[in-house]
Amino acid sequence: MARRKTITQKLVTAAAIVAVLGIGVAIYTWPGEATQASDAPGPIAGAMPQGAVGKVQSKSDSKNESKNESKNESKNETKSEAASPLKPAPAKPGTSPMPLAAVEKTPPIVTVTPSTRPSALQNDKPAPAGAGRNNAPTAGAGSNGAPASAPAPMPKPQQAVTGDAAAVFAEVDAKRKADDLIAARDLLVAAIAQKKFTGVNEDEAMRRLSEINAVVVFSPRRFLSDAYAVSHVVAAGENLQKIANKYDSTPGLIARINGISDPRRLQAGKSVKVVKGPFHAVVNKKDFTLDTYLGKPGTPEAVFVRRFRVGLGSEDSTPTGEWSVGVKEVNPNYTNPREEGPRLIARDDPKNPLGERWIALSGTAGQAVGKTSYGIHGTIEPESIGQQRSLGCVRMLNEDVEVVYDMLITGKSTVTVSE
Repeated sequence: MARRKTITQKLVTAAAIVAVLGIGVAIYTWPGEATQASDAPGPIAGAMPQGAVGKVQSKSDSKNESKNESKNESKNETKSEAASPLKPAPAKPGTSPMPLAAVEKTPPIVTVTPSTRPSALQNDKPAPAGAGRNNAPTAGAGSNGAPASAPAPMPKPQQAVTGDAAAVFAEVDAKRKADDLIAARDLLVAAIAQKKFTGVNEDEAMRRLSEINAVVVFSPRRFLSDAYAVSHVVAAGENLQKIANKYDSTPGLIARINGISDPRRLQAGKSVKVVKGPFHAVVNKKDFTLDTYLGKPGTPEAVFVRRFRVGLGSEDSTPTGEWSVGVKEVNPNYTNPREEGPRLIARDDPKNPLGERWIALSGTAGQAVGKTSYGIHGTIEPESIGQQRSLGCVRMLNEDVEVVYDMLITGKSTVTVSE
């Protein structure tokens, strides 16, 4: 009896040991399956797979299943990624996935050729803006699109300067490089007076003087050594007309130089630059030019300021001689002297041939004596500049005549017309 009891106890103990060993083997296989799930999309990492209870597997079986499942999942992922090009690759353990914003396509390389180059790049210079009501070209011969208040550079000469002219230009360039613009201007003015320039060299001298005067005359910059300009402190109750009267200038020129858009806002105590006048003009019929001067042309104190292109009377009908400047008018009416056509063409009428400005002239010497029906004005035919197309008046581009209008003074400025 005692022996049977002992054998029974041993059997129970053995069964318990077998049961414990079976549970241990089963527990050993679960981490492998959990690791497999965490390496790929699917079951939550660490979750027990269905049917795992009581399932006993060896290490080799677990590895084989992991490899097979990894291959299948890799194929599925490849297909899924092919369908969504911007889907980021799965992150490796311990790393963060790349955000979608960081996944970009490399932009295509564009080769610029003459045929594909944008039209805006084919010409580095901006297209000239429409000017005035007649859509005239930009102001001035050889204009570079500068504002009307600044002289437009004239064309460079066709021939190289030589002899004394070359030496003068070299000295002038050195002065300009040193920013001594007044000295550079004085050198050119003296050389012109001494007739050191002829032909294309004279044109080059005028061109350089125009560039210098764009700053010295037409900009608000001031030069202590400039004998033709002053700094005027605005007194209480003064306006531009009162200031202009003191210096033989015009309100329009003072406003143009100082960039004053609204003369009513002129403040007492402020300083403005004023160029002392009067200005005068010389028209050369052969060259179709109008040159402006500070000081009487032909005298030692005369200083060339700026050159403009003009149109003249058909069949040489512009009288030579000296004229005095009379009444000036902005946006004038036109009285037709011809029998045909309307007698009066109103201001702002597109057919008004005077453009935007009228400067009346009264003849005082030469062929001009006693003549009063002539003047300087704008045009609605910009292509006529440089030609004999008017009824005898001097016509200019609207932008140019606006500058001359501001420079010349009624009763004090003169205009000389020469062959």
